[in-house]
Amino acid sequence: MKLGISEALNLAITRFETGDLKEAELICELIIQSDQSNAAALNLLGLISLEINQFIQAQAYFTKAIVFDPSVPDYYNNLGSLHHDQNHHGEAEKQYRKALEISPNHPEILTNLGDVLLHLNKHFEAVSVLSQALAFDADNAFSHTVLGDVYQEQQKFDEAELHYEQALKSDPNNIKALVNLGTCMEQQGELKRAAICFRKAVELNPLQAAAINNLGNILQKEGCYSESIECYKRALAIEPEFAPGYQNLGLALAEVRQTEEAVNCMRRAIAIKPDYIEAHCSLGDLMAEHGNVVEAATSFKAALEVNVLPGLKIRLATLLPVINESKESIEAIRQTLGNALNDLHHDKNLSLSHPVNEVRDASFYLSYHGINNRDLKIKLASLFERTCPSLLWRASHCALPRRASGRIKVGFISKYIYDHSIGKTTAGLVAKLPRDCFQVYAISVGPVRDDSISQFIKANADEVVVLKDSLEMARQQIALLELDILFYQDIGMEPFTYFLAFSRLARVQCTSFGHPDTTGIGNMDYFISSELFEVKNAQDHYSEKLFLLRDVGTLAYYYRPPLQNTIKHRSTYGLSEKNHLYLCPQTLFKFHPEFDQMMGDILRGDPRGQIILLEGNLPNLAILLRQRLQRSMPDVAHRVIFLPPQSQQDFINLIKIVDVMLDIPHFNGMNSTLEAFSVGTPVVTLPGQLQRTRHGYGMYRKMGINDCIAENKAHHVKISLRLANEPVFREEVRAKILAKNYLLYEDEHIVSEFSRFFQEALRCH
Repeated sequence: MKLGISEALNLAITRFETGDLKEAELICELIIQSDQSNAAALNLLGLISLEINQFIQAQAYFTKAIVFDPSVPDYYNNLGSLHHDQNHHGEAEKQYRKALEISPNHPEILTNLGDVLLHLNKHFEAVSVLSQALAFDADNAFSHTVLGDVYQEQQKFDEAELHYEQALKSDPNNIKALVNLGTCMEQQGELKRAAICFRKAVELNPLQAAAINNLGNILQKEGCYSESIECYKRALAIEPEFAPGYQNLGLALAEVRQTEEAVNCMRRAIAIKPDYIEAHCSLGDLMAEHGNVVEAATSFKAALEVNVLPGLKIRLATLLPVINESKESIEAIRQTLGNALNDLHHDKNLSLSHPVNEVRDASFYLSYHGINNRDLKIKLASLFERTCPSLLWRASHCALPRRASGRIKVGFISKYIYDHSIGKTTAGLVAKLPRDCFQVYAISVGPVRDDSISQFIKANADEVVVLKDSLEMARQQIALLELDILFYQDIGMEPFTYFLAFSRLARVQCTSFGHPDTTGIGNMDYFISSELFEVKNAQDHYSEKLFLLRDVGTLAYYYRPPLQNTIKHRSTYGLSEKNHLYLCPQTLFKFHPEFDQMMGDILRGDPRGQIILLEGNLPNLAILLRQRLQRSMPDVAHRVIFLPPQSQQDFINLIKIVDVMLDIPHFNGMNSTLEAFSVGTPVVTLPGQLQRTRHGYGMYRKMGINDCIAENKAHHVKISLRLANEPVFREEVRAKILAKNYLLYEDEHIVSEFSRFFQEALRCH
């Protein structure tokens, strides 16, 4: 070697720093030939091996360097970084600590130790070590960034933001600090500020896949699914093996009902990262939503094999079919569920921190079994209270005496305050509650949708609040309003408001028919219903105190649906003018197996009859229901016609041109029945014991019409056949409905009754 070893080593370092790895490696090998114990050359060979992902070789070089010269802290630091990169955090910690024994005040090594302590969940120690690093180098951007990560992990967002901003002050082009600052803002619901950070990171590096992916997450939370899909595809084009990108793309595709592509994306994420719990869970949720409970259970079990997560254990135990096979299968499912809840209650190690994200379910499908759920719902709620005590958070104003004067502050809360059945039944009360007595808040769970109903509610509420996407922040937002009444529009429709309802956020908390079932939740004070909807022993169906509004045919100030001037004919829908059409436009998960027999009897009694159903937005549910009908009524199943989803105007037009509408006895329509009555279409209903089976009955009682109220299943079939086959009778009933339906729409008495409830309930508290 013409150069001396020292000069050669400096040349190798220069070549390494300029990216000429082969030349650097060659020089180091020549040095080793001359001096086998040259630790500095061995260390540099380790760094070169790291650059080309030869981890085993890198570890061997670093280890040899330490053997030949155990006094150099950088060698331990490099070996620690190697273990850190491979997620061997315990070994990394050991090496960093050995380095610090030699050089206790080395800022870089202290920061590396703090970073690995973060990964080991040793947060208190990490803060101490990183603070020590900053004491020796106050402007070190890396130290500030890692300390920000520690605080963000602890959900100390103000401290995290402070350190990220300090890192950016020292290094404005610090992409990691920018991305993590954006993530911190996103976790606090500051979506616009987060998007600014991610966009700036992408400006600095257009190939920054993580920032592009995170920007997609923001867009998805804002309901901009097409734009979010484009972001995820861009990120994956840059980094094709980026598993979170496929997972997020799958979630966005699922939102726009591209189900097959969504499933493929989630499976791709799992193929890249087999232990990717989030992808297994998302795939399970998607399978469950589409009624594929066996596949859903398989995905949840795969996730549990990676990590036994308490929330996932509950999710698996409470997984319910969407389309049930038979009455007997429902009974078996409920028995299994009850046993599973008993087992979970006995599991003392079960603990939840963020149930919305961990459980991701509100036992929605229980309500479609046609059975009183009070005991099961109480058992489920008590499980959540025990495993997640933070759910029982209490707003401070609820413990104080109410102010002596001033308007009653009422909040209406839902995820569905837009053109949705919940939005339609919420809008009237928001607008009509008398403002001399009430101050009205519309409280929305995102993503916010902008349509005519959401705009109407926004324009008519005294204040609109959009909740941030964590229970902790949402509680604080609502608590600041100091509400007297918090009216949950639909507990059980989705997990966020279900778990939020466990807290005490207002003096009086109530729910009603948006999802017409009891909640089982101790902090839910009242269930508001109508005396026309309930049987004498109805209190036995509710964990809440039942409050009955007097002489109301609906539980909403409901605006009469607008009608088209031009009527579309049956041929527009591919239907014949010659057939008798029985429409049952309910969502397919409402179709109880016992209703199959009634539909079969109608079709057998009317050779010209066709039953019209709507596929809805989940095509697989129609497939599952068709398969069940082929088994339960094979001789007439071909005369059940499935139509695609309809626009609002086409839906009401369809209702108008059929002969009769069928109400499912186990779960009545509410919006659809009001829409039917608006055009005079008869609805045949069979009241049961539960409120959700008595909506049609209550509306007919309000109108004083009894012709279409059945006494039993056979009577339901008989009335349906008569309406379809006897035009004179059908027109008589239609005329009665058209003459009396004004009693159901824009009824000021309903506003008075809700006002009475709010005032009486508040006096009692």
